[in-house]
Amino acid sequence: MTMEKAFTPTDMLLRALVLLLSILTVGAALLIEPVSAYGGYADQRIILVLLMWLLVPLLLLPGGVRLQSCLMAGWGLFVLSIALSTGLDVAHPSAVVEAVFYPAYLAAIAALVFLFRASGQGQFVHLRLLEVAVVAMFLYALIAVMIYGFVLLDGLKSQGEHLPWGFYNIRYWNQTATWLLPLLPLAVLVGPMRQHRHWRLMMTFTAAVWWWLTLLSMGRGSIMGMLMALLVMMLVFGRVSFPWARAFAGYLLLGILLWFILSWLLPMIILEESALRPVKSHSSGRMPLWLEAWQMSLQKFPLGMGPQSWSIHEPLTEAYGASRRFGHPHNMYLMWAAEFGWLSLCGLFAMGCVACRRLWGRRKALFIADSDSESGLLLCGFTASVVAALLHAGVSAVFIGPASMLLGLVIMASFWLLLSPGDEARPVTNNKSVRLWRAILMAIVFSGMSVWVYQVWVYHEAIKEQLLSDDGYTGGLKPGFWLHGDLPWGNGSAD
Repeated sequence: MTMEKAFTPTDMLLRALVLLLSILTVGAALLIEPVSAYGGYADQRIILVLLMWLLVPLLLLPGGVRLQSCLMAGWGLFVLSIALSTGLDVAHPSAVVEAVFYPAYLAAIAALVFLFRASGQGQFVHLRLLEVAVVAMFLYALIAVMIYGFVLLDGLKSQGEHLPWGFYNIRYWNQTATWLLPLLPLAVLVGPMRQHRHWRLMMTFTAAVWWWLTLLSMGRGSIMGMLMALLVMMLVFGRVSFPWARAFAGYLLLGILLWFILSWLLPMIILEESALRPVKSHSSGRMPLWLEAWQMSLQKFPLGMGPQSWSIHEPLTEAYGASRRFGHPHNMYLMWAAEFGWLSLCGLFAMGCVACRRLWGRRKALFIADSDSESGLLLCGFTASVVAALLHAGVSAVFIGPASMLLGLVIMASFWLLLSPGDEARPVTNNKSVRLWRAILMAIVFSGMSVWVYQVWVYHEAIKEQLLSDDGYTGGLKPGFWLHGDLPWGNGSAD
């Protein structure tokens, strides 16, 4: 008989923090609208910034930085490229805010991996995050069905204008679906709740509603990202992925059936007209945006034109000058190449190579130890979530939305923890000089992040003031850091 591990008060506190963090991030991403103070989009961004402020200094705790040198080199290259592209032409005060934002976000993920690892068993982290996510999805599904009933009773034929609920733009909801739907099959495959019939029925209902909403929105990037992730999982993990793949495909079929009933059959009976959105076969105006971002990326190659230059630069191509403007080029990678340079993408590619190498190593271990099926299923589900979300970001820059980044913060941290379950902590030195320098560095990083958080708030207040002023910004709201595209102080002025 194996003895249960005795948890110390510190272990219990860390576990409580993991649970609280899961509830905060997932809850803010999906259910914040009824209690928002500045609007859901702004509140999500504020919560994300505050979490980064608290997490990043943790990397300087003993054992906080246990990353491979090539991973650190990739992150350093990413930071260097952003710093150089920002220094070339700081066109407006908010440039520094966004220049710090993305490197700090990656550092916060690394800090969260450290916190998760310090909490004790990795299995606890994955299962709690999974349970919080699927319960939030269930609550969201209930709200969606309730709103659907009101829409149908009111005789409104355009369901897409009311569903999904709580998001400024339907595409931002699509990105949350891309993160979460690959995790949903895990709820009935792993953990203690999988044996309960009512729990399985809840998950079936949740999956059907979420797939119905995905199909209703006709989010092509989201659907293709998830289907590609399904294919990748089956090719990479083979038989280990089959239980997850069967559940994923079964939920998709249920979603298609519900979509047929709720978006075609019932509206035809009650309204005498279907509520199906047309399937678009064109690029929705993306090509001029992509070509413009490509041209921007070549202007100061291998560096970019600077943070938020997409919103304020003079058009470089005739097609973009004549097309509709968006707050991003509908491709996260081209956007970063345009603003931060191809050098930054080289840094991200290096970090991706480390993740792929670790994933391949875990794959071989799973085939050798086939009995550890629960770990294999968790790895399949979380890997599919990350792959689908990153593929989706390649055809739409919705990853930069705060709801997506909140989910990505905890899901990518959990994914990385699954890639490195056997990492051992390095010996903690008792040298007083080392402890002193660590304390000084933590104080410096914390102070620097505090200044940055203050500048984020100044940025938010400036945007709000400009939007409310009579002679201020009149370009309309577009997706961006604070839900804007064209900056209110115009092209290059920083009044």
